[in-house]
Amino acid sequence: MPPPATLDLARRIWCEAAPAAGTAVATYLAARGLALPDGAPLRFHPRAWRNAASGPAGPAMVALMSDPETGEPCGTHVTLTPDAEVTAGLGLAEGMETSRSVMLAFGWRPVWAATSAGAIARFPLLPGLDASTVFADADEAGLAAARRCAERWADAGRDSHIATPPSGDFNDHMHRRRAA
Repeated sequence: MPPPATLDLARRIWCEAAPAAGTAVATYLAARGLALPDGAPLRFHPRAWRNAASGPAGPAMVALMSDPETGEPCGTHVTLTPDAEVTAGLGLAEGMETSRSVMLAFGWRPVWAATSAGAIARFPLLPGLDASTVFADADEAGLAAARRCAERWADAGRDSHIATPPSGDFNDHMHRRRAA
């Protein structure tokens, strides 16, 4: 049996975690060609900690470990997932409405709201992320910021893409699609 402090941490992580269906866990498994089995002892934790060698806490798949003789829980296995619900790299948009619209209309995860074109232009390279897509507003400031961000990511050897609606932002585009 693990030491009490280790078991306490495992119990805390397990209790804080949510059911895995519809979370980054299902997306992560699907990206690896695996389905999330019904009733599997897997959960999603938005900010799990593994150990000091693994770096800071992050979104994770948590598996409940059971003693093979007693069936009693004896720990958790924590697998840090690639930044939350990453479906095709990190998405960036100017505002909350645009980022949420991209997630709802196109199923992209995650899409972060940078709050402004200037913040997109300055968005840093993040460790562990190899791809980004800027969902740019279709105006001069939005496109210039997207190009600046994408160039910096590409210069660092990372995939970087720009998506632009025909006009306005992706919230406008979502509404136009619904009306059509």
